[in-house]
Amino acid sequence: MRKEAKRVSEIVARIKEMHSTIEKEQRALNDDEKRELKALEREQDMILLQSRAFSLPGEPEKKVTIKSYLRDQLNAGKKTMTIHFRAEGAGEMSPTMMRQDVAEGALMPVTIGDVVKPLRENLIYNKIGIQVPTGCRGVYEWPVVEAVKATIAGEAVKVAAKKIDLSKVPVVKQRIAVVVEASRESLFESDGKLESIINEQLPLAVAETVNQIMTGTEKVTDDCVITGPFVGLTPTAVEYSFKGLNAAKAQLLKKGVRSDRMVFVMTEATKAELEATPKDAGSGIMVIENDRLCGLPVFCSEAIGDGIIGLGDFTYQVCAQFGDVYMIVDPYTGADANTVRFALNVDFGTATLRPEVFALYKQKA
Repeated sequence: MRKEAKRVSEIVARIKEMHSTIEKEQRALNDDEKRELKALEREQDMILLQSRAFSLPGEPEKKVTIKSYLRDQLNAGKKTMTIHFRAEGAGEMSPTMMRQDVAEGALMPVTIGDVVKPLRENLIYNKIGIQVPTGCRGVYEWPVVEAVKATIAGEAVKVAAKKIDLSKVPVVKQRIAVVVEASRESLFESDGKLESIINEQLPLAVAETVNQIMTGTEKVTDDCVITGPFVGLTPTAVEYSFKGLNAAKAQLLKKGVRSDRMVFVMTEATKAELEATPKDAGSGIMVIENDRLCGLPVFCSEAIGDGIIGLGDFTYQVCAQFGDVYMIVDPYTGADANTVRFALNVDFGTATLRPEVFALYKQKA
């Protein structure tokens, strides 16, 4: 620590010397002095940042491993952190300790509990008020129960017993991941803003992928094993008018679907066209008003395809997030290029309980 303190004193002295020189000569900094000043300030910031990162108050002689440091930070409520390393010394992290932690699989696993909220809020399920279970563990199966009908009978008339038809649909799970790499220079120079942007965008990218799976008419990729309810459906030709789309809604309602959980899915372009399509001639009311069509909410997704409209009750397309949501801050892999990798990993599972309550439509010629 004495070595770092001495270097900070030297940097401060040099900056004061530069200030005295330009003040005496009544001029601004030249290009060489500007570059030197920037380098000195960056070096000073690095030393101070490292000192704060690895010196634990009250325990100056204690060796700190990655595991113990992260445990202390997470217990204190800190959800994200970027770790930087320096030479071995009092209260500092040694290369040997780093190798041991990596060998034991402790490559900075930071659990981001608050990431689940933006994930959920940006999913299609939030549009229709369906709660997505999070943190699920083990093997999930959704039971499907067929409705039992009552019998009207007279007094003392024997009624035949009915069986409850039970079946189950297993959930299909898949990992969804996104990785971003940023240079240390960009992280320092942005004063933490870049890291905040990364932490915000990673959950949004995962949510966008989940929506693409749930609303797409084709598999997202060939190796994607989880699919939404519209995959494999053939669009039915209907008139894109209030009467035509309401008739399509009525066909699904005849199957016993509850309208309070139904939603229309279309692209922004299709929605824009229907927002300019009159509901009735001369009424001045459009087919889509206030983000609703035939009384149902409209969710926009480019995955469904331009000109195609999907309709269904998403209570029958169950979805859940399994395990923890992990953000891995990795300063090792890109160390030779002075970069830090941010990786977000999450497991999602889904299953279609009743395929018959979903439909696709196209404009009638």
